[in-house]
Amino acid sequence: MVRHFLSLAGHSFDRSDCHNDEELVTLEEKEKQHPFNFCSFKENGKRWWFGLDTMFKLLQSENPANPYTKEPFSRDTRIRLREVQDLACWYRRLYMYSETTHIKAVILSQILEDQLFETISYTRFEYMSRVSIINFSGRIHHFLEHRVNDSPTSLRRKHLFILDSCITKQFMPDVHTDFLLFQLLSTLMFILRTTRNKFPLSFIIFGALQEM
Repeated sequence: MVRHFLSLAGHSFDRSDCHNDEELVTLEEKEKQHPFNFCSFKENGKRWWFGLDTMFKLLQSENPANPYTKEPFSRDTRIRLREVQDLACWYRRLYMYSETTHIKAVILSQILEDQLFETISYTRFEYMSRVSIINFSGRIHHFLEHRVNDSPTSLRRKHLFILDSCITKQFMPDVHTDFLLFQLLSTLMFILRTTRNKFPLSFIIFGALQEM
């Protein structure tokens, strides 16, 4: 896992070709930055690097881009950096963030775009009505149930269980719609972040969105 993490982060130990000498926010020198708090990417032949905190903040923006050049991150870079984030945030518990409903909607739309090559506005998630939340959740639940029946792994059962919890809350009249949306987006983010191959689940979520 350590080797995989360092490889995804962009060869943390060899920094001779890094274009920027200091971290954007902390101003830490590139040779002094801890290897577990380092990630880099190439853009037009140049390698840029950031600390993980900075990089993850950049990935929360509506249009993730290199702050030095304003060039949007490539699809391959976004996919790789999100895998770094998955390892750091969800498995190793190194970095945890308080993500708002807006940020969750933005990140979810970007993950689907990266997997499906389809432009998806985050507003389709952020401004769902209560009826849309119920319909959307029900469609996803239908497909997840089929996945469990086909191959009842512990992770698939866990995904279905937490979605069941969302749906149960959705039929409680005293639960506010804002909470239901936050809970649903959190659940979908958890399902995607704990899955290595995100394409099948991305396809399910996108399909349910299109059927609404």
